[in-house]
Amino acid sequence: MKVAFCIRADYNKNIGGDSIQCLKTKENLEKLYDIHVDIVTQIDELNNSYDLIHIFNLATLAETKAFFKKAVSLKNVKIALSPIFWNYYYPATKDVAKIFNFNIPTREWHTQASLGIIKTISLLLKKPWAVSSPFKKFCRECIEYSDIILPNSIEELSELENFVNLPAGSLNQKHHVVLNGTEFSEHNYENFEPEFNLPSNFILQVGRIEFLKNQLNIVKALFNNPEIPIVFIGRVNDEAYANKLYKISKLRGNVFFFSEVPHEKVFFFYKKAALHILPSFRESPGLVSLEALSQGCKIVVADKRFTPVESYFKNIATVINPSSLSSIKNGVLHEMNMQRDMTAINNFIRNAFTWPNAAKATFEAYKKLY
Repeated sequence: MKVAFCIRADYNKNIGGDSIQCLKTKENLEKLYDIHVDIVTQIDELNNSYDLIHIFNLATLAETKAFFKKAVSLKNVKIALSPIFWNYYYPATKDVAKIFNFNIPTREWHTQASLGIIKTISLLLKKPWAVSSPFKKFCRECIEYSDIILPNSIEELSELENFVNLPAGSLNQKHHVVLNGTEFSEHNYENFEPEFNLPSNFILQVGRIEFLKNQLNIVKALFNNPEIPIVFIGRVNDEAYANKLYKISKLRGNVFFFSEVPHEKVFFFYKKAALHILPSFRESPGLVSLEALSQGCKIVVADKRFTPVESYFKNIATVINPSSLSSIKNGVLHEMNMQRDMTAINNFIRNAFTWPNAAKATFEAYKKLY
């Protein structure tokens, strides 16, 4: 079988969850099955030589739209979709009501003329929406054109159905869940100690510096607990948001930033951290949370409105409301003092969430088409 994996052109430079899922699935599909996978970033690379075209990520609207248009035009070629989707709705409280000051994904899905009206209405209602009916229409068309949909959890499928106003269960005959895998490392981490000189008993977050990852609310929530060190790893994706984060972090103190850390060395941070926190406003599920658990690091994650908790983190994490400073603070303190059998959790993660398992589920999805 010859398969095209269609993904944004900067997938190997601007590394995200879609990049890792694409690369690791390709690696393990080719290792385990009689499948050849090409990673395709340009529509003119698609042709009838492929048995199946597998498109990744609804959020990259322009690229995804172009891939679907070309794929539909080809004869006798099946289409699979990994939506990597979560609802693009951001609930607003006093903590996050000013989200439109920051770089959230609106421009792709609105005309500039409509943005002012949308922002005004959203802020008056205190329920900002980052996308509009054209994007919902686009998502629904992608669903219709796909021969099979491969969500990363049953919750993701439900979010997608709800987002495009399909009745619950509408896609039951057209999907196959593919749980994400995670990477493990057995490196001798002590060699990295002098290089980073980390504080003890710190809380960690790995992720781009931007509103969605919610670093600002972590610092605000723990502002009056400066004895707890906070370590952020991630490049800046929003300068305005980062500047506000740096300002409050300087006032609080005991906050450390690492913009570029090689992936193999990030595992050292997991090993040293008291816990990893990912209070994002959208994750499906957040590969860094799985990585942290695989290294025996406790985690705090956003609740089920924002993350597929049931499929990935049920009974092995503290769950918080990312819009609430008190919830974040209480969650961090609770998890820091929580006694967990991290050896058992580590073993569970390393068996349940592997890339060979993800490749197997992907292959089973493909078999439904032939």
